[in-house]
Amino acid sequence: MKANKCKHAVEMLCSNLHIRAGYNLSIRACGIRMKFHFHFCSTNMLLSLFVINKAGGVVYQQDLSAEAPKISSNDRLRLGSTFHSIHAIAALAAPVASKGIVSMDTDSFRLQCFQTLTGTKFFITALPNISSGDLEAVLRQIYELYADYVLKNPFYELEMPIRCHLFYTNLQLLVDKVNTSSTRRPY
Repeated sequence: MKANKCKHAVEMLCSNLHIRAGYNLSIRACGIRMKFHFHFCSTNMLLSLFVINKAGGVVYQQDLSAEAPKISSNDRLRLGSTFHSIHAIAALAAPVASKGIVSMDTDSFRLQCFQTLTGTKFFITALPNISSGDLEAVLRQIYELYADYVLKNPFYELEMPIRCHLFYTNLQLLVDKVNTSSTRRPY
């Protein structure tokens, strides 16, 4: 009876911590050794992607997960321009040379920013269980997709909204790969 209650409590805890499906967990507590195999998961790690031009306008935004908060298009524009402004203020207010906001961690999400040499900013939000290093690597891969499929597109005008099908489809493949590989990692 005690073991069942403990097992249920551990399952609830691991569910809240986003421990992935298909993993075995061994816990020793109160002199009892318990083993669990989890069949539940929250597979999506990446929530939303924003691309902001050097003037602070949102040129691309995509929700990468069903878990991403639902916000209106006006709120997306407001969020992007607010991030751009705070990023600039952080860069100016730093006592040493700074690139502005690189990452932001909260209890419910992690935000990671990558700024190109031309001033274009890519920022991604994800569940807090993914590391900043992993998010930085994902952002660099997204930037490579941007360079390959957006900047090399002869019909794309710089600083304008991104409407490139190849960018979108390859971004989806990357997101699916990252979210799928995240289900195979122990956390």
